Amino acid sequence: MENLSRPSPALIARIEKVVDFENRFIGGSLHLREGVRVVSLYRLEEVFMLLHKPHPRIDLNKLHVWVDTVIQDEELAREIKRITAGDESDVQKMLAARDMIGMRILQCRQFAHGQEKSAV
Repeated sequence: MENLSRPSPALIARIEKVVDFENRFIGGSLHLREGVRVVSLYRLEEVFMLLHKPHPRIDLNKLHVWVDTVIQDEELAREIKRITAGDESDVQKMLAARDMIGMRILQCRQFAHGQEKSAV
């Protein structure tokens, strides 16, 4: 897993924003008694949180496209696509995608707070 480059202020804003209804991402999670529960996700952090559930259901190919076109993070999208093309199991791919998304979210938080401190 490669390190992602430093996010720009514009990228940080796109990663943290809530997208509109038309641009939401559809995912789900498997529940033992209810079956698959479909959810609408409006932020990259919500995708990350879904991937932390025990049995997430996300189409990683669609996630790659969503990150590229809606969130407009080409670098993260490229890494998700690379993960998707691997030989690992679907569970391992989702864990790797979750970790990569988490890394990007942490970067954005760190640099956003660092920019606030330097502005004072």
